[in-house]
Amino acid sequence: MAKPAVGIFFSIPASRIVEKYGRKRTSYIGHIVGILARTVLVLTLATFPQLLIGYSLLGSIEECLYLGYDAYGQEMIPQQIRGKWTGIRNTILGVIGVFTPVLGGMV
Repeated sequence: MAKPAVGIFFSIPASRIVEKYGRKRTSYIGHIVGILARTVLVLTLATFPQLLIGYSLLGSIEECLYLGYDAYGQEMIPQQIRGKWTGIRNTILGVIGVFTPVLGGMV
């Protein structure tokens, strides 16, 4: 419940942050928040699962700070190959997305 709520309420302020400081800078801050969120996830003790709420909140903030990252990522790709690049990338991610759950189930 907390993750969508944070996304809804923080998206407009996050877009103002992106406009003020730039897409690249805010996406780097988003990476740092994401690393912090994953650290909380890994270090959460089984006796103190309330920290997983903090992981969820930090993950939502990370996603909001990536607002400008998609546009920045498209700017790095030359316009004449942008469609091919997106198609190849989505195909590779789709194939990986099919096999990783199978591999995870076997592990």
